[in-house]
Amino acid sequence: MHKVKVGRARGFTLLEAVIVVVVIAIVTTLGGPSLFKFVEEHRLSSAANELASTISSARSSAISLKTHVAIEPVNNDWSQGWQVTLPSEQKVLATFPVHSTLSMTSSSTNDLVFNAGGTKNKLTKIQFKICSSESVGKEVVVSGVGATRIKPITNNCKQA
Repeated sequence: MHKVKVGRARGFTLLEAVIVVVVIAIVTTLGGPSLFKFVEEHRLSSAANELASTISSARSSAISLKTHVAIEPVNNDWSQGWQVTLPSEQKVLATFPVHSTLSMTSSSTNDLVFNAGGTKNKLTKIQFKICSSESVGKEVVVSGVGATRIKPITNNCKQA
């Protein structure tokens, strides 16, 4: 008779599989909220940077096209996004949506319009507030001459 060699069994035991599942659940529970916060902060920064870039681009376009270029809310609601237009031709050049988890407001009831010289029609400061659901946000400030800067809002950033 031949002897059958009994080797060591390969694979995982049920206990090992349960331990792996428990470790994954713990890591996910601890890391989930910080991942959500990271994603929200990224959305917020992206929206603020995109708005600041749009403002600079619109100002440059007004100078190069020698015409008025406006930035206005989509459907009269900044939280839906903004669009770049040529008011003289009633033409929309580009539209930029705002993510649904963010809200956006403006300190001005008027559109932001740059004239052919690249300055704003009104030399007052305009502030755009972009808020997340976490009560933090970014403020894009446009000076009277059209220079932009972004500053953080660390508390009391209310969604519209």
